[in-house]
Amino acid sequence: MRILSCCWGSAGDISPQIYLGGELARRGYDVHVITNPYFEDLVASSNVAFTPVGTRKDHEDLLADSDLFMSRGKTVDQVEEVFSRHYYPFLEPLCVALESLYIPGHTCLLTGELIASISFSEFREVPLISLQISPDIAQRSQFDPRRILPWVGSTMSPNHPVTRLREGMGLSTISAAYNPVKILCLWPEWFAPPQADWPFNTLNTGFVLPSSVSPGDKPRNDGSECEAPEKSIVFTTGSVASGQAEFFITAIEVCQRLGIHGRLVTPNRDQVPERLPSNIEYIPHVPFEVLFSQASLVVHHGGIGTGAIALAAGVPQILCPLAGDQFYNAHRFESLGVGKVIAARDISCEPLIEAVQEMLGCPSVARQCAHWKSRMAEQNGARLAADFFDRDLAALANTVAGAAIDRR
Repeated sequence: MRILSCCWGSAGDISPQIYLGGELARRGYDVHVITNPYFEDLVASSNVAFTPVGTRKDHEDLLADSDLFMSRGKTVDQVEEVFSRHYYPFLEPLCVALESLYIPGHTCLLTGELIASISFSEFREVPLISLQISPDIAQRSQFDPRRILPWVGSTMSPNHPVTRLREGMGLSTISAAYNPVKILCLWPEWFAPPQADWPFNTLNTGFVLPSSVSPGDKPRNDGSECEAPEKSIVFTTGSVASGQAEFFITAIEVCQRLGIHGRLVTPNRDQVPERLPSNIEYIPHVPFEVLFSQASLVVHHGGIGTGAIALAAGVPQILCPLAGDQFYNAHRFESLGVGKVIAARDISCEPLIEAVQEMLGCPSVARQCAHWKSRMAEQNGARLAADFFDRDLAALANTVAGAAIDRR
């Protein structure tokens, strides 16, 4: 069985698909990941085949776009502008890549990407297994593309990129096309339990996290070892968050006032002051599972992957959501007793100092962190998701073969 995994978006969107692809490849499946070449090294480390779409600069432009983190309150036209820069231009190339790898009767799609994958699945009648990275139940509890992208539906103009893509395939509007054979929810039920209106073919697996780095490894910065002090705080706004200079300036001030070592993690060097105090360290990238194991506290944006890795490390969190599903994720982590949510508009020195002291000095937070660290050690989302393929492969293969026979 050939499995095509089409990925687009931030590292938080793409990494779980690559990790799951690696687990499936280890079990003997023919896995191909289709995504931006920015992620080529991560794909290679998972030992799966790679097909690039776009250029590294395309993804770097995405990283640098501050409009991505001011999405709440935007009009449909403003959101469309963002998608027109970073997503719509790649729909046709993604479909071309899928077509080049498609083997009739022996292919299925495993994807969190929406439009290209749905369209290709309908065009070639290829079974689609949908990956949901975050529940975000506060905004939507049904897995319906019209809820995820409300402007993608029957009201799109004839000149809209999605309309043109689908008309070129002989397809109708996308609102009627979403029919996955399985929906894999990549979080455990204790994080967000199934809802009554979820489709019957939904399965919670657990968080899909990296497994290739051992806790004893040390993070590297510019090729050198960087040991963490006994107490350190990690500050990060995720891989796709520009316009966050004020956040990092506040982080520096907090660490200076408290006399604590701070580690600022962002790929956007221009968000961090050029000259830093001796107790502040800038790191463009390091595996979070390594970095968090050396931290006493993590201050982050509420990305579900970042929060899950902190949960696995048993580290308390301060969550400052910026956009999208981060608001829901942040409040879920807070409800587990391991973190505190601070609205991004309230990020200033005094509230952040108060939150740091609360998280570091609260015995109940420490107990909850230890409890959920233990629960995280019991779960392996990649294995549970891959078990679905092993368990239901025969039925899935029959679905694929049946679709191929019907087309004849």
